[in-house]
Order: sequence, then structure tokens, then C-alpha cells
Amino acid sequence: MAFDEERLEGPLAVNPLDNIRVVLVGTLYAGNVGSSCRAMANMGIRHLRLAAPNLQSGWEEATRMAVHATDILEAREEFATFEEAVADCVAVVGTTAREGLYRQHVKAPGDCAADIVALAATGPVAIVFGREDKGLVNEEIAQCTHLVRIPVDEGYKSINLSQAVLITCYELFKASGRYVPPHEKAPPAPQAQKMQLVKNWAKMLIEIGFMKPEQEDHFMQGFHRVFSRGVVTKDDAALMLGVARQAIWAKGSAIMRGLAAALLMLTAVAGCRTNKDILNDYEKAMVAGDYASPVQEIEEKAADGGVDELLWRLHAGGSRYLMNDFQAAVGQFDKAEDVFIRNDHVSVFDQGATGALAMMSNDRAFPYAGGGEDRIFACFYKAVDYARSGKIDSARTELNRAAQHQDNWLWERQSEIAAAKKKLDEDADAYAKKEGGGANSGAEASKAVDGAFSNASFAAQVAAKCDFDMASGGDTATMARKDWLNRYVQYATGIFRWAAGDGDGAAFLKEISEIDPENSLFKADYAAAAGGQVPRNNVWIFVEDGLGPVREEWRLDLPTILIPYANRYVMYAGMALPYLRYRSAGHTSYSAAAGGSVAQLAEIQDVDRLVKTEFDVYFRGALVREITRTVVKIGVQVALGVTAENASDSSTKFALRASQVAAAAWAASVTQADLRIWTGLPKKVYAARVARPADGRIVLAAGGGAPVAEITVPEGNTLVFVRKPSALAPAVVKSVTLPNIP
Repeated sequence: MAFDEERLEGPLAVNPLDNIRVVLVGTLYAGNVGSSCRAMANMGIRHLRLAAPNLQSGWEEATRMAVHATDILEAREEFATFEEAVADCVAVVGTTAREGLYRQHVKAPGDCAADIVALAATGPVAIVFGREDKGLVNEEIAQCTHLVRIPVDEGYKSINLSQAVLITCYELFKASGRYVPPHEKAPPAPQAQKMQLVKNWAKMLIEIGFMKPEQEDHFMQGFHRVFSRGVVTKDDAALMLGVARQAIWAKGSAIMRGLAAALLMLTAVAGCRTNKDILNDYEKAMVAGDYASPVQEIEEKAADGGVDELLWRLHAGGSRYLMNDFQAAVGQFDKAEDVFIRNDHVSVFDQGATGALAMMSNDRAFPYAGGGEDRIFACFYKAVDYARSGKIDSARTELNRAAQHQDNWLWERQSEIAAAKKKLDEDADAYAKKEGGGANSGAEASKAVDGAFSNASFAAQVAAKCDFDMASGGDTATMARKDWLNRYVQYATGIFRWAAGDGDGAAFLKEISEIDPENSLFKADYAAAAGGQVPRNNVWIFVEDGLGPVREEWRLDLPTILIPYANRYVMYAGMALPYLRYRSAGHTSYSAAAGGSVAQLAEIQDVDRLVKTEFDVYFRGALVREITRTVVKIGVQVALGVTAENASDSSTKFALRASQVAAAAWAASVTQADLRIWTGLPKKVYAARVARPADGRIVLAAGGGAPVAEITVPEGNTLVFVRKPSALAPAVVKSVTLPNIP
């Protein structure tokens, strides 16, 4: 498109961002164009220009990366030269990462954003981004009226093109005044209301036995600090006053004492980070490729022990593995294995929480057991790091353990199911008897479970939200080895043993080729190994792409038609169930260029599917437990309601009604799904075998040709393990070279 003078005419934009033109010069990769469109849309900037684009691939990748910003992509303007693309602009802002004679007068985006927005109120302003490999050349820099440099660490100055677009547009969006930060609408609580709050809480704490009257001065100093920290609004104070009054009113119920303790705990940790907060930050760090930032907090959580120790050990080991911190990674995974071994000897359902309320609260009351895939991947990652450090025998040991856990997968799942059922049966009856729910509560719960599993409407809800078939999902009796076998670990183990000269490599490859006969890679390597071929100067490349699923919570009500008289007496019948949220792939394909030829990597493992298989086994048991808990808790409310209705004197009736309310409140307070899962596993795994080129140089690229890593391998048979958690994250490359067998 040539310069058109008519573009200078017309009314000025009310919104200065409408006059911002993002100009990409000589762009190489279509995916970066699409990602830049998405970044622009996030910040309310809609006009994209391409100057002399030099795309190495088609627009499919751009469309995929643009997501919901394809309108910007489709409305792009293309120009033959840089000069034409900026000709109508009143200012040209060039971005540069390099330094030099003509690049000295630069500012950070945030320092000049207000000036740029002011200029955009008078006419079009170009924000120019250079080529991915060399940026803007001096001739183009000379035509810029302003220069911008994004501050980065001196150790690595290069920023992905779309990231640079996002950061720059973000500063312009802030400077435009279109973002209004949220603010608290409720006014601060006056001092008199805060003092009344402390007074009521003191009375409640004495009433429920948390402290004695003579301890009030000492204990309440701490609560003064809690209620004075930050700004307490009128609404906050009114809410906590209501809690104290309700707790005092409902005094006398055994359940209420548990609820009051829970409220105190919630107050104490109101400013603390939850597991979900930490895992959300972990996910953001993985997507950004910032593997180090979450480690300290996670390792501190792991060192605390408790029911979540295994969860944090796995996350810490995974982060250290990606940081190439061999000793620390193996150390964390070893400690995780210690917890796994403890769980082998004593089921998690016989550890942790005890007493009649343990199974009646939620699965979070018990230690995180980890899944079979957790254990398999932990051993596998240790094997890779041991092999990289030259400890081949230790690597063999870890691969043997991974293989053993694959063999034990079904038995371990069935053992967990049996232990959970035993604990559930014990606690359901004990809880019902303790709280007055009747001796037959367990039988009623069993009947309700059967009713729920045969209720078509309920089954349809569960299928729609949790992708779970209540008729057959998670049934270990119908599973075959192919359903849970980790093809990636099995294949890599076979290749390692074959390349190392171990005698049983072909056996691993045989099983994987029989389970997946359509995979030509499995078939070819098995045929070579079984035929006695000795591998020489081969390179196997494995790419772990994306991030596996995480658990989210779904809250729903159990259909009360399953419980006699429930609608009349029940105040709370809620349930909480987990479901899997699948995350985006980093890339959908990979290729390896070596010695003038290009090999496409084949998908060898859908890790999402493995995790889903294991989740379904857990979910079937979790669903039974949650229905049972809900039914027994409902039974307690019904029994208390019936007894209160038939009470002869008003004081007894009042006390029973209070207990009924407290039972419902406690049930609501402990209803939550177990969302614990190792969130660092990959989404999919791709692999290829190539002959080592003479120069040993291999270039790994993602779909669309975007380079991922350049690898140089020595003589011998090399296994290359690449981790790419997202499109933005830099690749982590680990190579293991085994000498050619004479």
C-alpha cells in the first residue's frame, strides 16, 4: 500500500489510542504477528501495519496465536517499505534493544508514554518494532522522532516481539487514562464500631471456651492488631460483628464449637496466601519461563511437612529440574519418594486427620497421595538428570523404578479405593451417631449413592461439567494396560537401554509398538532393536510441550429428592466436586533440521489423557464420598429439625434449632473439593529420531518455522530432552550422550 495523503485528513480521534499505529518491520514469523494482535487488543489498540514483511510461513499460525483478536489481523495494512508505513504519522517511535551512536537518546516506555499519548491526540503516531533477528537498522532509526528501550537484565537483552508490543502498549494504555483502578466503595469503619467489634469478639471467645475472662487483656491485644491492620470498612466490621453475635447465639452445639474455631482460623489467615494462590502464581511463572521465582516459597511449604508435603516436593523438584539445578532437583524428588514410600505402607486415609469428622469434612483432610503419573515422572526426571551428570547406573535405577510404578499402577489405584471406602464407612456412622443423625445414616447414604448414580439428570450434570461417565468412568475393573501406560517414559526407557547396550531395550520397545501399532517411530526402532542392529550416531529428540491440566471446583446441590423429608428440614445440601481445566499447548507441531534434511516430530504421548484416566479413577471414589458426606450431614439436619419440631418446651426447641443451624453452617464451611495436583507436568510429548549430522548441529523449530533451540551433539547416541511449557517460555534443553557401542 502506497502513502495516501487523504489519510492525513478527517476529525481527530476522541480516544488517542485510536491514533496509535503499531508497525512491524520485516517480520519473519507469522505467529509473532498473531501474538502482537492479541497484545494490542488487550490494550485497546486496533491498528496494525506491516512494513516489508518477510514471513517464513503462512497465516494459519498468526490466526491461531491471535485468538480473539483476528479482526485486528484481518484489518492489517501492508506496505512495501518502512517509509510508506510511517509517512502519514506526526511522530515515529522506534523501539530498540541495541546501543550505539544513533541510539543514545532513548527512554523507557513508561517515561515517555504520556508524551506519545499527547501526540496521538493530534494525529497518527507510529510505534515501530524491528525484525526478530536484528531489529531496526540505522537508516530506519534515523527516521524515528523518538526512541524507546524496554529495561531488561544486562545478561539477556533480547525480548520476544509480541512481548515488546505488549509492554509498550500497556504503558500507552495506562497513560491514556482509560484504566480506572478499582477502589473500595464502603467507607472506613469508625473507631467506635471497631471497638464494639473487638468487644463482641472477646465475649464470643469467652463463650466458646477459647479463652478465660482473666486472659482477655492479653489475647485481645492480638485481635486489636488484626482488626487495625489495613483499612477495616463498615461492611467488614458489620460482617464480623454478625459472626460474633451468631456464634454466641448458637452456643452449646458441639459442631458450633468447631465452626467458631474455623472462623478464628480464617480471621488469622485472612491475609495469607492459599494453596490456590501459590499454584496460580506457579502457573504464571511456568508460562513466562520464569522457573526460579516460585521456588523459595514452594520449598518453604515443602519443608513445613504436613498433608501437602508431597505436592510441594513435586513442584519444587520440577522447578529445580527446569533450572538445571541437578542436586536440588534430585534432592526434592528423593524426598517426594520418601513420602510415596510412607504412603505405600500406610494409606493416606489412615494418616493425617483422625476422628469421626475426618472423612466427613473433605478429602483435603488427608495427605496428598499423588498419582501414579506423579511418581513415574519424578523417577523419570531424576533418571534424565543422573544420566546428564554421567551417573548412568543411577539413571538405570530410576528408570527401573519408573517401570515398576507403571506395572503397579492398577494395583495402587485399587488399594487407594479400598482404603478410602473403609474409612468412609467408619466415619459416616461415627459422625451420624455423634451428632444425633441416627444409627442407620450409613445405610441411607448408600441408598442415596445408588440413587444418584442412576439419576439421569444428575448424571447429565456431572458429565457436562466434569466430563465423567457415571456408568463406566474410572472403573478399574474394565481398564487395560494401554489405558494408563506412559508411552513417553516406556519409549525413552527402551531407547536408553538399547543405546546403552542393555539387553532388555527391545522388550520395552516391543510393548510400546504393540500398544500403539500405528506409530511408525515405535515400529521402526523396535524392528531395529529386535533385529540386533547396533545404534550408532543417532539422535532422539523428545519435546515436552505445554502444561497439563489443573483442577477447579464445581459447587452444586445434591438432588434432595434422594433424601426423605429433606426439603422440609434441610438448610444446606451443597457438594463440591473437582473437574479438570485443560491448558493451552505451547505449539502444535515441531520439526528438527539436521544435515540438510528436516524431520517432523510425531506425537507420542497425550499426557492430558493419562491424567484424565487417573482423575476418573479418583473422581468415581470422590463422588461416592461427597454424596455420602452430604447425605449424612443432611440426615443430621433432618434429625435435629424433627426433634425440635416435636420438643415440648420452648428452650429445648430453641437449643435444637440452634444446633440445626450450626450443623448446616459447619457443613457449608467444610464443603470444598480437593484441587491438589502436580501442575508442572507437560500437556503432550513429541519425538523424532535423526541421524547425527557431520557438524553435530540440529535446529529444533516449532510450527510455522519459529526456532526453539539450536543443539550441538557429539559423536555417539544422544537423547535430547526439551521442555517448552508455553509459546513464550524459553526452551530448556537436556542432552544425554552414550558412546557408540564398538
